[in-house]
Amino acid sequence: MKYKEAYFWLRREIGFYIDNLWVYVRYQLLTKGFLVLVAFPLVNYIIEILIKASGQVALSSGHYKAFFLSWQGLLFMLVGAIFLLFVVMIDINSFVVISAAVRKGQKITAIEAIRAGKKTMKKLISPAGMFLMAYLMLIVPLVGVGLKTYSIKEFKIPNFITAAIRDNPVFFGIYIILIIFLIGVGFFLILSFHFLQLSDNNALNSMKKSMQMVWRYKGAVLERLLLTSGLILIFPLIVGWLACVGFSLTDQWLVGNTISNRFVMIMVLIIVIEVINVWLFLSMPLQIHFLTGVFYAHSDEKIVDKKIKKAGVERRFNKGYVKGFLGGLLVLNCLAGLFATVFFEDIFRYRPPIDVIAHRAGGNLAAENTLLGLKAAMRAGARWSEIDIRRSRDGVYVVQHDKTFARLAGMPKRPSQMTWREIKKLQIRDNFNPKRPAGRVSDLNAFLEAAKGNIGLLLELKGVDADQKMADDVVAMVRKKKMKKEVVLISMNYDLIQYIESKYPDITTGYLYFFAFGDTSKIRTDYLIMEQSAVKSDVIDRIHNEGKKALVWTVNSPTAISGLLDADVDGLITDNVKGMKKAIRRWDKQTDRQLIAGEVEKTIEKVYNFIGLSLLF
Repeated sequence: MKYKEAYFWLRREIGFYIDNLWVYVRYQLLTKGFLVLVAFPLVNYIIEILIKASGQVALSSGHYKAFFLSWQGLLFMLVGAIFLLFVVMIDINSFVVISAAVRKGQKITAIEAIRAGKKTMKKLISPAGMFLMAYLMLIVPLVGVGLKTYSIKEFKIPNFITAAIRDNPVFFGIYIILIIFLIGVGFFLILSFHFLQLSDNNALNSMKKSMQMVWRYKGAVLERLLLTSGLILIFPLIVGWLACVGFSLTDQWLVGNTISNRFVMIMVLIIVIEVINVWLFLSMPLQIHFLTGVFYAHSDEKIVDKKIKKAGVERRFNKGYVKGFLGGLLVLNCLAGLFATVFFEDIFRYRPPIDVIAHRAGGNLAAENTLLGLKAAMRAGARWSEIDIRRSRDGVYVVQHDKTFARLAGMPKRPSQMTWREIKKLQIRDNFNPKRPAGRVSDLNAFLEAAKGNIGLLLELKGVDADQKMADDVVAMVRKKKMKKEVVLISMNYDLIQYIESKYPDITTGYLYFFAFGDTSKIRTDYLIMEQSAVKSDVIDRIHNEGKKALVWTVNSPTAISGLLDADVDGLITDNVKGMKKAIRRWDKQTDRQLIAGEVEKTIEKVYNFIGLSLLF
């Protein structure tokens, strides 16, 4: 595509989209309002009933297998499948219908679009249709490639898994190859839903037609998709740049006037939040709109008429309504700005006390799960150290994370296959810094002695060795050392935590999970330890209302650390102890401008977290 041709194509598509913007906005307001006010609460209510009917208060990563084999679990999966089909109809099929209608100059209501989209849903009940659904719901969130629906934007692979993939060169290489492959698959299947909705094709033929069309016109399709992606990616950057300009002008014009300065910057922040959320809200119809343009530009088959009413498309907003809405919004923004200015310290500078918890003894300060790491964590000022416990063949409890010693010591045996005498001879490499000295495998008793009076310990009862005997023995060791107040027994084994809670109510416990449905705050434990992607403000509030503590694992990147410092959690488990301590000090010393600019960055980051690579394919 030549430069001028690309420019005029993009300008025409943007103009066409703006002319018909109200059609998309009205549909989004109606359907997403229904999802938020009716569908999501109803589905959550049904899920809670099913979980309670199974005798549980919550369903999490530590105890889901038995549930899914029960009638409650089967009904749960059925409800989930129906809901996901409904979301696809709402977020993709109906948008395809709307974008096709406006191009034909037809008027279409939200109800007509939903009905038209619903007629296509039966085509997805087939092996090829299930593949499309699986790709949309599972593969896209896994790798960030494809059309990601707004309604299930929270579906994504847990951060600890992606971190493990990045840290392992072999896994990372496989992951990159997988991404490249799926980018290609996503590219060639990009028009499948258009063929499914707008022509007489089943799911399999729609996929074939999409691949044929994209292959035939791959150059033009790729160029137009890149142009579209560039537009959507650049807009948030422009908003961020304008916000920075606004902050700079505020500093210049209102030097020394703290209250006015805060008010103006807060107003800028409010506008940025509104603009970015509207952009995120309309990103899905925008992508579909452009894809429909690509489809019509290259489609050479007869398009099925969905019998939509023939009437002029609504191309203009009602100016009176628009002025009234903007005026009301301005008043609300000003009131919100005044409130935030008056309570600035409580809103922007409040940071709850957060315990820094070193992951696997000392995080990146020394060889993992060694006394060297524990002592380094003490020197760095960590409040707690998390370590992993396994059992040797002769019954000694050793500190080791992996199933075997292969990764760190070159010994492809499990602790349970070796005696303590054999294990303590192993040298543990420091994978964070190979130039630093290696460490020795230590037993739990040595860690308890080193930690007593110096640092708290989170003892994770790990793997297949984590049974009731391990719980009994570890509790006995903790009591003997008189360290009940300095130790928390944690595990991903839900049944084991319940066993400890029942038999040893005086022992502090923590339950580790990376996904959960239902009210996790009701789980019998003292600490709820969640993967960072599971952190939600309402979840944290419920945990605290139950008198329990909320910890997050494993938080390493500067962005993740900064994003959780004001999340009201009680502690962060990290490999980067010094980096987290530094981030806390830096956060506490921020100026007003830096605080609000940080909120702008978080808001803009929402767009990229949602869209990711899906913009391209």
